[in-house]
Amino acid sequence: MSETKIIARIIVEIMGAPQEHVVDTMNKVIIKLKESDTLVVKTVETADCVKVDEKFFSTFSEIEIEVKKLETLMSLGFDFMPSSIEILEPQSLELKSQELTDFLNDLITRLHNYNVIVNNLQAENILMKQQLEKKK
Repeated sequence: MSETKIIARIIVEIMGAPQEHVVDTMNKVIIKLKESDTLVVKTVETADCVKVDEKFFSTFSEIEIEVKKLETLMSLGFDFMPSSIEILEPQSLELKSQELTDFLNDLITRLHNYNVIVNNLQAENILMKQQLEKKK
């Protein structure tokens, strides 16, 4: 895809336990983003880690980034699983049909790969349940 400066805001949410783990994990995510060669972290605002029920804690960060390729945003979506990606600049993007085709095929490939992983895990889960039932 052609290169153009894209400014985006992503929201990354983390929930888990204990509280220290949630905070540490968020810090690691931010560090990993800052160390990336494909994007620039412009600003980070992280909310306090709060208890959301008896067992879990949650925090989120709003992170403004700059990328040069739309593909980078797609990869970021799969690698970091933000709950939101908002493109702030530019107001419009022009894509050639081949660029969009490549983008969609990359997206489909990643989805297929995740589907294979999920199907394998489901099959393993069924086998383990069957083996557990036999031992009862």
